[in-house]
Amino acid sequence: MFLLCLRNLGRVVLVADWSFDNAAEILSRNIPPQRWVIEGLLPEGLTLLCGAPKAGKSWLSLDMALHVASGVPFWGHRTQAGRVLLLALEDGERRLKARLEKLLANRTDLSPALLYPCFSVPPLESGFAAGLDYALSDFGGGERVS
Repeated sequence: MFLLCLRNLGRVVLVADWSFDNAAEILSRNIPPQRWVIEGLLPEGLTLLCGAPKAGKSWLSLDMALHVASGVPFWGHRTQAGRVLLLALEDGERRLKARLEKLLANRTDLSPALLYPCFSVPPLESGFAAGLDYALSDFGGGERVS
């Protein structure tokens, strides 16, 4: 437990739930290199794709998912090919089908065969993480990416 002194605010805060580390210890660790789903663009781990409404976030996510599922470079960046679980929570089958048809038109290098869309999930507090872990294990030992 640490005491954090916020001098400019003139108060001391007790920090109980923060996780601290030591920079010297971090430097001494053998940390593996960053692994990428889309090299230089999408690292493994949690990624938030944020933007204004109607900016194209769903289109971008679907296009990235198709490229990863097909093992095809995305915008010139190599992909880590594999099965993709796409949480298309704002889409339905009709919208996703229409978007897939547009993205796949005249593209013989892309295939939706390893793309698995999911249109609804339980709330976070009602089993989302357990359901995600189960779905990933059903994928044959998949990992959470984003």
